[in-house]
Amino acid sequence: MGEGGVKDTMKYLYLKSSKCFELWNYLWLFSDENNEINIELSDIQARFNIPTSSLYRHLSVDKFNNTKVYVEFTKQNSKKAFIKFYPNGRRKPKTIKKNKELKMWVKKFYADQNYDYVDFQKHEKYVDTIYNKMKEAIADKDLTQATEPIVTDTVMFFFINMPTWWRENAFTLPSLSKHFSKILHTIKVSQNGKTKSTKYVNTDSEIERINFS
Repeated sequence: MGEGGVKDTMKYLYLKSSKCFELWNYLWLFSDENNEINIELSDIQARFNIPTSSLYRHLSVDKFNNTKVYVEFTKQNSKKAFIKFYPNGRRKPKTIKKNKELKMWVKKFYADQNYDYVDFQKHEKYVDTIYNKMKEAIADKDLTQATEPIVTDTVMFFFINMPTWWRENAFTLPSLSKHFSKILHTIKVSQNGKTKSTKYVNTDSEIERINFS
């Protein structure tokens, strides 16, 4: 799986900086079968004695991405990050639509509400934005819970339980994305004490777990 590329890169790091070598050797060795690893930033700081001021310098992927090996670094929130190694280099992204089924569901949802959404095609990119915000909100409490099915179901829950005021006054996707946290907080408050539907009982528990402070 491209071990030669990784080996050459690790040799470069070893000669350049022993701390960088130890850090990235650890991340590579403990990545999963998909060459991915989720990390707690505080754990990395403590494990390798890296001060806050230089944490992101040590985690910079620029040192890799001019070589055969490509590394993706995504900061999930202030405490967690995601790293993915591409030992054979990064392939060109597939030309499939992101969240295609979710976008179809949202389009049907608007139709079921008798909402004449003439700009839906122009605004559908905001479904991705809402999805990413929901994923970040869930991951902030527990990264392991932010799986695609859970996030997708929770986005559906978000639309189904949309407060009446937003349905009547600001129901476009850009508006829902802009005021996402406020709407989600209102949904969480309004769900307290209600009987949970069978389909969304797990999703509702995810809403309860999200911290709005």
